[in-house]
Amino acid sequence: MAELGAALTRARELGVEVAVPTGEQRREVLLDGLREVVATLKEARVSSSSIGDAVNELVRLEEEESVVDTELMALRRRLAEMKKLKRNATRAGEAFGIQRDRLALSRWLKNLGKEARACPICEGPLSGGERMDELVASLEEVEEQVKGSESVSGVIDREMFRVEAELSVAVDKLRSVAVRKEEAGTRRTEIEQARFRQSEVDRFLGRVDTMLQVQDALGQEGNVREELEELRRIEAVLRRRISEEGVAARRRRSLEKIAVLAGRLLPSLDTERPDDPIELSITDLTIRVKGKRREDYLWEVGSGANWLSYHVAVSLALQEFFLAEQSNPVPAFLVYDQPSQVYFPRRLAGTRDGSRAEREPVLDDEDAEAVRKVFEVMSGVVERLGGRLQVLVLDHAGQNVWGGVAGIHLVEDWRDGRTLVPKEWLL
Repeated sequence: MAELGAALTRARELGVEVAVPTGEQRREVLLDGLREVVATLKEARVSSSSIGDAVNELVRLEEEESVVDTELMALRRRLAEMKKLKRNATRAGEAFGIQRDRLALSRWLKNLGKEARACPICEGPLSGGERMDELVASLEEVEEQVKGSESVSGVIDREMFRVEAELSVAVDKLRSVAVRKEEAGTRRTEIEQARFRQSEVDRFLGRVDTMLQVQDALGQEGNVREELEELRRIEAVLRRRISEEGVAARRRRSLEKIAVLAGRLLPSLDTERPDDPIELSITDLTIRVKGKRREDYLWEVGSGANWLSYHVAVSLALQEFFLAEQSNPVPAFLVYDQPSQVYFPRRLAGTRDGSRAEREPVLDDEDAEAVRKVFEVMSGVVERLGGRLQVLVLDHAGQNVWGGVAGIHLVEDWRDGRTLVPKEWLL
């Protein structure tokens, strides 16, 4: 009854005149009033097409403005390039003009030589010979370049005039779009208010429809009320489960369990700080080692042996944690690729010729014992989990390292043409 009354109050806030008298609390009267509200609001719905047309107009104007603005920027760049080219052509023409003025004397001297006059200084003939002909030829070439420069300047002037005209048209277009956007923007507030009110009305209608269905069901079946209460109880439980505080608490407890499981394995591995507790950081996707005075990230600990030990311990702890959960979507297997690589002697690091040293790497006693610890830890976790976890190891280490460890089973020795990926698959 309280929900029905609240719905009628909300209907009045949305501008619907309800025929139910104020203070009337009979259930059937309230239901009839809500049905009248639903019918009235559905008839008075704002046309979505009109709202959509107004919004589409604004979007179209913004797109048109973007296109015109891009065109305007391109024309401005074009005009700037034309002006720069004009300046260069003018400078080139001036340079050619200076050369032409300097060489013009050669033609005058050549004409004097044709009249067989004497030089006023040395009293010799004024004929310049081949040298004078070369100067005159250079003068003619420079004069052609001057004409070409003037022609280029004319072409550039015409192109600049055309670009300036297009630029003026683009500016007018942009102004026109701005004016239309301003006019359309004056209606934006009304459009947004109408859309907001329509959204509010739609949500209200949805709640009222659901409420009427529930009320109709309550009038037909007596056990629906009890079912509704049960559903509300379940909803409350689920809300507590998915609350941020609950999720954070469960995540914290899970990470603590994983850290404890990994901490039990570290003393059996080759690590410099086996007794220091660790923490798996899922935000940084790394491990923090907690010392007495400071915390170090995995990359600060250093040493390939340390990295290997922490990775093996945490990956096995994760699988052990997942298998302890009732609902576990994580596949129960791990694949390690060459865990013994960090212990290989340096002389083997560059070996790639198929020699016996590469085929059967020999580790020092201390390194071999460290690698054996890795296999023993893997074997111990698998045995403790009752065989529910499968661990696959791809490694060069020979049987002298892992032989005799419980649960180790050699599947295949991929050598002499036998490979993990069969060669016929590559054909």
